[in-house]
Amino acid sequence: MKKKRIILLSLVLIIIFAMTGCGDGKADSQGDTQQTDENASDENVDSSAALNVENDTFTVDDLLSSVGSEETGLLTILGATEEAETYEANIFGQKATVSVTAEDGTVSAIKMDFVSVDTGSVLNAVAEQLGQDGETKDGVTTWTSGDRTVTLSEGDSGCTLEIK
Repeated sequence: MKKKRIILLSLVLIIIFAMTGCGDGKADSQGDTQQTDENASDENVDSSAALNVENDTFTVDDLLSSVGSEETGLLTILGATEEAETYEANIFGQKATVSVTAEDGTVSAIKMDFVSVDTGSVLNAVAEQLGQDGETKDGVTTWTSGDRTVTLSEGDSGCTLEIK
């Protein structure tokens, strides 16, 4: 009699564990779906418009650390051999026109103009590299990293990324 009870109790426990562990997963997937929907808002970018950051020679973090440093270090990152008003650089797999503001040889601001590049794609690439979502207000997205500010705004023919 005692063996039958133990066997019956074991079977009941096995069935309970099997039902809870092998459920259809609706509760879990619904939570994930809601979270995905919240994150999807206006930041979705078609994969065809997504940017290729795989072959970049520098990152947004490199540019952030260049602000407040010597201008020659930034020029090395950009691959420039001499000072100029603007530089052509590749970041996020796209060409950008880079303007550097320097005072007494120290970088105070960096401006990157992307022509014919989807603003949402640049937004996603910057957010991924900084590891944070920016705050968007009136079409301008702002990220803060330490005492530096990164701003992305949309223009007539592309977008502008400013680092100060």
